[in-house]
Amino acid sequence: MSITETVWAVAPLVMVLAALLAFSNRRRRTADYAEARAAKTELSPWVRWTELLSAIVSCLVLGKISFGIFELFIGPSRTSAAQSGASAVYAVIGIGGIVLPLGFLAANFLSWAVPALRRENEKAFRGHRISFTSANTGLIKAAYVSVPVGILALSIAAIEPWAR
Repeated sequence: MSITETVWAVAPLVMVLAALLAFSNRRRRTADYAEARAAKTELSPWVRWTELLSAIVSCLVLGKISFGIFELFIGPSRTSAAQSGASAVYAVIGIGGIVLPLGFLAANFLSWAVPALRRENEKAFRGHRISFTSANTGLIKAAYVSVPVGILALSIAAIEPWAR
């Protein structure tokens, strides 16, 4: 791997990690975060495990679909086995940026659509300032930022400007 490709590979990782750390530190200091954590601790363990499992499955399915679409755009001349170095870093960041908020939203939709899960969530959020709906609004806002960044990262992975 050349120095140029190394810089292209390391720079986005550092920027993404710095942005995530800054967002995480800022988010943890808000009252909404404390309210949401308090409400989540009141959930039954079976609800937490069901939501976690549905989030993992949703993310895996969306990741597979996203990678399939990405492979369509890079063309038949480049296979997934040829994805290495900076291109692979950008592909992982891009797919992660698209998949994570959408996977969590899909898991929350499942929690809302299944009556038993919905009752448990409503019971846990009762008495708190935050609601199940407002928690999803935060995920939607995150998706508005994360999905375009993911698409940009996938575009960079497909173009490979360091190889020019």
